[in-house]
Amino acid sequence: MTTDPYTHKKLLEYVMSMLAQGWDMEVIRRELRWAGHSSNVIEAVLNEVLASYGKDVHAPAEAIRKAEIPESHDERPKAPEEEKPSMTTWASIFLMKSTSVEKTFSAIYFVLIFILIFWTGLSSESPVANVFAGFLPVLLTVLTVFALFDYFEDREWLVFAIPIAWCVLFMVAVAYSALPMMKVLDSQNLFTLNFVLGIVFSGIVYFLGRLERSLVEKERMRVVKKKVISEITGEEKKERHGEAMTQLDAILKELEDSAKHLDASINRVYSAHHGGSPAMREGLKIPAEWFHEYKQTSHEHSDPKLRAAKKAVALSYERLMDFKKQEKEIFGPAALELQYLNRDKHGRSKIIDVLVSNDREPVHDHYQRALDACSKAIDSLKHAGLLPAEK
Repeated sequence: MTTDPYTHKKLLEYVMSMLAQGWDMEVIRRELRWAGHSSNVIEAVLNEVLASYGKDVHAPAEAIRKAEIPESHDERPKAPEEEKPSMTTWASIFLMKSTSVEKTFSAIYFVLIFILIFWTGLSSESPVANVFAGFLPVLLTVLTVFALFDYFEDREWLVFAIPIAWCVLFMVAVAYSALPMMKVLDSQNLFTLNFVLGIVFSGIVYFLGRLERSLVEKERMRVVKKKVISEITGEEKKERHGEAMTQLDAILKELEDSAKHLDASINRVYSAHHGGSPAMREGLKIPAEWFHEYKQTSHEHSDPKLRAAKKAVALSYERLMDFKKQEKEIFGPAALELQYLNRDKHGRSKIIDVLVSNDREPVHDHYQRALDACSKAIDSLKHAGLLPAEK
């Protein structure tokens, strides 16, 4: 089975990218098989990529079932750069980087069986050779799975047939063997013991294989979902930035106008006549300088211009939130020096309430328009990708 030139090119790019990131060749094979590619296509691509390295690639003995490839498989997940991996991420990275978790477990289980053999021989005072012969079925089960597991990837259930086959052969060998060592073995109990140990081993190997596939697939889907939701590149990025700047031009002008009205009210209410100081007034104002960087940056430089807007909106919104605090929280002991104002003399009145109660201008309207402008600016920045969208 051959692939069209576009798919072939994408497969070459994917394999080269994975090799550059240090992924194991068996992992790349497994990923491509799970994506639905045939073994012939996989090996053709691998041979083409690795030809320049002078390395041999051994093809699997059988073809893998075919399936339609989703478009999302063209973009393979890369290693996260600035994100702290979750437990699922760590698990899938470990499983994918390992040549075979199942083979590692097989080796550990094999060693444990050997320890059990020596312990049984020492505790029963039986010859080690007899004990070794008694545990041959489970030892051969582990060795068979270790050697052939890669061929069971699409038929993992076959691992359960291996211990049954070796146990049956063991009973046949005991029944018909002329060796004295085989005649003295307790075949019934040994059959049961080997069968249990073999089935337990096969069950764990089967579970690890399913877990590996599940975790890797879950990690892939997590990265693809994140990519679909948050990635903005190329023309889409340019278009969104253009829309955001068009909106922000009007929004920030509205915010700046509201800020000027609020600053005028602050000057009147917290004037020197009422016991206010320049430091008090400057601590409440939204200065025009916060908007200069945005206005002076050209629309052609969308990234720095939008970052300037983000900074101006963040500072303005934080200052507007101060209006909801009590005077004593903002001014400290200086709040007690204020006079001739409709307010709590101990500084427990909110600043926005003092401004509304002591100025003839519609302060509350200007304040609400400023808050609304900040909200609209935040929505525009989210659309442009400079702020995370709400989940």
